Amino acid sequence: MPVSHQKNIYSVLALVDDMQKKSGVESILDIGTGFGKYGLLLRERMDVRFLRYHKEDWVTRIDGIEPFKEYITPVHKHIYDTLYLSQIEYIINQLTNYDIIIMIDVLEHLDKELGTEVLKKLDNLTNKLLILSFPIHPGSYKPRGGTPWDNKLEIHKCLWSEADISDIIGPVKHFKSTVWAKYKFDK
Repeated sequence: MPVSHQKNIYSVLALVDDMQKKSGVESILDIGTGFGKYGLLLRERMDVRFLRYHKEDWVTRIDGIEPFKEYITPVHKHIYDTLYLSQIEYIINQLTNYDIIIMIDVLEHLDKELGTEVLKKLDNLTNKLLILSFPIHPGSYKPRGGTPWDNKLEIHKCLWSEADISDIIGPVKHFKSTVWAKYKFDK
């Protein structure tokens, strides 16, 4: 969906703020931008709050990936430096490294085989912090009465667990709600 649960916002932004304080952040990739909520919040956290309000003053590169063009609004074009209109599996081999990669409520839309491949590649593309969020309850991955917004990409294909993620990319730290993070260096 173009939205994700609001309960994750605090955890995601706290992780990003923490990394910014500890080692600085020059680049962020937002996978599955949807409505653009995290792009907007990240831009505020990384640039606007430091009095860099105008786009020409921004110093943080924030890129986004969104495969469903109907979700794109003028906000996306303003907030993101580069916006890829593609599914992650089609563009991942063309991406450069990012300090932080966030993938909020996207993983459940990939089957285990593809999701495993994508996670391994994202782990390699992440310099500092990989943030993931996905539903953990069986009822949340079953399609409910068709696909929202006539978007077949919204179908939940499988359920993931912290153990699944740890088996693929190594230990992750669980935060409040359904947010996990993998630090790429000792914090």
